[in-house]
Amino acid sequence: MYSRITILLLAILYGPPFWVQLQAEGTNELIPSGSSSSCISYIQGGDGSGKEGSGFNRPWYDLIYVHIEDPSKEVIYYGFTRLEPVSQEVYYRIIAPDGSILIAGKVASSSSDSGYVADNGVEAYRGPKVIAGGSGYDQLTCTPTIAGDYAIVFNVGDPTTINTSTRYYIHPFDVTVADASGSGKPDPIPGRLFSYKWHLNTNSGSNKACMDFYTYTPDSLVIRMDMNEIEPYGFTVSFNSHGADSTGDIEADRKSTNSISSSVPSYPIFLNEPDEDAYPTGTPGTITYLDIAGCHADENFCIEVNTTKVGEINVYIDLNGNGVYEEGTEDRYFPFTNSTSGVLCIPWDGLDGLGNPVTAGDSGTVIVQFLAGVVHFPIYDAENHPNGFDCAMIRPTGYTPLMYFDNRDVSIGTSDLDGCSSGCNPWSGNDGDKLMVNTWINTITSSDTATFSVDDLCPPAAVNDTACTAVGIELQLAILFNDSDSDNSLDPAAVTLSNISNPSAVLSYDTLMQILRYTPGVGEDTLTLDYQVCDSTSAIEGGPLCDDASILITVYDGCVYASVLGDDVWRVRVHNQPPHVRINWNLETEHTISKYVVERALPDREFAPLESRTCGEHLGFIDMGVQATNLPYVRYRIKALLTNGAVAYSPIHRVNLTGSQPAWAEASVSQNHSQVSVNYLAPEGGVIQITDIRGQVVFQNRLNRSLRPEELIIPASSWASGIYLVQVIHHDWTVYRKKILIQRQ
Repeated sequence: MYSRITILLLAILYGPPFWVQLQAEGTNELIPSGSSSSCISYIQGGDGSGKEGSGFNRPWYDLIYVHIEDPSKEVIYYGFTRLEPVSQEVYYRIIAPDGSILIAGKVASSSSDSGYVADNGVEAYRGPKVIAGGSGYDQLTCTPTIAGDYAIVFNVGDPTTINTSTRYYIHPFDVTVADASGSGKPDPIPGRLFSYKWHLNTNSGSNKACMDFYTYTPDSLVIRMDMNEIEPYGFTVSFNSHGADSTGDIEADRKSTNSISSSVPSYPIFLNEPDEDAYPTGTPGTITYLDIAGCHADENFCIEVNTTKVGEINVYIDLNGNGVYEEGTEDRYFPFTNSTSGVLCIPWDGLDGLGNPVTAGDSGTVIVQFLAGVVHFPIYDAENHPNGFDCAMIRPTGYTPLMYFDNRDVSIGTSDLDGCSSGCNPWSGNDGDKLMVNTWINTITSSDTATFSVDDLCPPAAVNDTACTAVGIELQLAILFNDSDSDNSLDPAAVTLSNISNPSAVLSYDTLMQILRYTPGVGEDTLTLDYQVCDSTSAIEGGPLCDDASILITVYDGCVYASVLGDDVWRVRVHNQPPHVRINWNLETEHTISKYVVERALPDREFAPLESRTCGEHLGFIDMGVQATNLPYVRYRIKALLTNGAVAYSPIHRVNLTGSQPAWAEASVSQNHSQVSVNYLAPEGGVIQITDIRGQVVFQNRLNRSLRPEELIIPASSWASGIYLVQVIHHDWTVYRKKILIQRQ
């Protein structure tokens, strides 16, 4: 006696017959006709974290959608059968684009129930009876009221009680959109059923998933991913533009991970090629290389290109002279996302693939590639994939995509950064269990190549300084603290001062400690001077290279002159309190502050102002409703506008909206010439780190978890004279920083 599943498998293996017209959308695509008897895929939910399914009150990305383009003539025909659980009912809702519940009902479990699709492997392929005739299933009908995406959601048990812990299978099922405006039978329109995250199950660790998935990219291209008989058991699939995570670090985000990120679902995933009337085909972009400009304002080099549209760019710099990029050599590769079209600057820090700066006389080849339909395909909890993936660009035609993967941070351990065309990213040994395995697809639609040579090295970048002191009080200012040089190190002995507007000032520069010393006399109010700093570029390479900057020192009785050495010491508290984020702050500075501005940056966005506060106001702000944005995180910083025209920024604080947030930590620092004292309160521990003026770590240690203030004494008698930066770091964000001065007699 055959079970229901066995009968279905036989029907799939040997049928439906070749003369059956396939007109349904659902099981028809998940279990392709004529595929192996072990090819099984059911819609599922309630299968644990990350596999909750399209349930009542689930986030938008978990839901199943059906798109309606023209509600005046389009109709949704559908039918669902409950396979699991056996003893509990499953209910469904169809939700209109405006959020209203258009239809609510019970998933069929027997032929006497409405919308029942027989488990014989034929009705689910023929489709609704109104289209397929007598051999189809008795369909239910949803008449759309407005254009847009209609969501389909399920719930086990009482429909008034949300259930995410009981696993369910919906099988077979069909959701077919048809044009019912004619006088004859309705005309089916495939390519309208999609989800941003399909939750599926093969019902066995030895069964396979054999469907194709299609996605429609933001640049209006259609990419197909062939699952190629993957062996996943319960699993989820998604498409997006970034990978397994979305931190903004392109190379890190595309790596496979051991965690689940809510940012993974992004692009719609169709079971058929998306209907071109609703999802028209776009035009791929092109790129033209223009030049490499050295000594750019933000980076060492600026690779100038011209693009016709927004997209993704690959940059390869061949420095070992063999004409191709080779990983692990001097050659350099990095991806770039352009948010605007036209002439762009792609910054290059001037380092080769081994981390060494290029020097005058070096030459190489630069290759720039414009990518169309850049797609990442993170799949969660797929135990084995012996055959790897196949993919294709369906629209427009004429392009051959390549696939890439980087599993080096997870148990699979493999990678391919050169690209492959078929059978890509296989794994076995159950290594994919509970992993987010990412494969990304690049389709090169345009490329350009040119040779270049490094003519000159870059001078230092000297930064204007502002400071203040009081009459009779010596100011000690570390004028090189914010200066930098991308090719060579700065030479403190090369600092020279000029253009001193007040010749009666007591002024000197200590080259050993790299400190400007200034004591104003009676009646002095400002001092303006210029300084020049040079680097250690050799004379053979045209050095030394130098840069100029200015220093403005103001003198007034209220100046806080003490130990911060011209630095600003921030204390910022950021509390994640759904549905809003609360921020409080203060600033210890030697300057007078005119106004504070709270700024926020969304993922992949620049900082933008939210609200201002004057110094007399309460220094706090509440960002209302940010939790409802479905963002993985936001970043905040405080900008202080100083009365002398300068601006002081606080450290950037990242707030996770979908996960845990570290508890607040407080710290204060005092020092003499033999020790540094750190007083702190750190509910979740953290790290204290002290670096010298050159960025070398002189002390680093973990802080104890503490709910009450504690003191850490750090011996400093062996440290050389100079300026040191003290930082308290929690979960990769800095909550406290202060510059201190150690001076030997």
